[in-house]
Amino acid sequence: MAVAAASASVAPGRRRLARRLSSAGGAPLSVVATTALEALADAASLAAVSPKFPKANAAFWDQLAISKELHHIKKVILLDHRDCGAYKVAFGKEFAAGHNAETAQHKSVMESLKVALAQMHPDLGAEFYLMALDGKAERIL
Repeated sequence: MAVAAASASVAPGRRRLARRLSSAGGAPLSVVATTALEALADAASLAAVSPKFPKANAAFWDQLAISKELHHIKKVILLDHRDCGAYKVAFGKEFAAGHNAETAQHKSVMESLKVALAQMHPDLGAEFYLMALDGKAERIL
């Protein structure tokens, strides 16, 4: 099964997670988040659904459609990271700095993305992770 991974800009952690997920299921990973997409919005979830980043929204969905067409992906794996600058920009004073509050804020955006993904690509499965700055990721959805 081909899998697309959209991630935030923490490359070493993304590579470790990609290797772990790929080796666990033997599924090849097609990374959806390009350098250009990451430059538009640091967090993969925000890149897809935040009204603060409309160009990133379009780029995310375009890249996902291309991955479906070229690689016949069946699942999207989304990886955000903690202490995300894009979240600080998007939420301003509403940015949740504490561990549990930050997790809840990411989860809320991820839930919005999960709904949009189900509407636009009901044939795709999805997994959502939040990675600490040390590279350890926890599954959120």
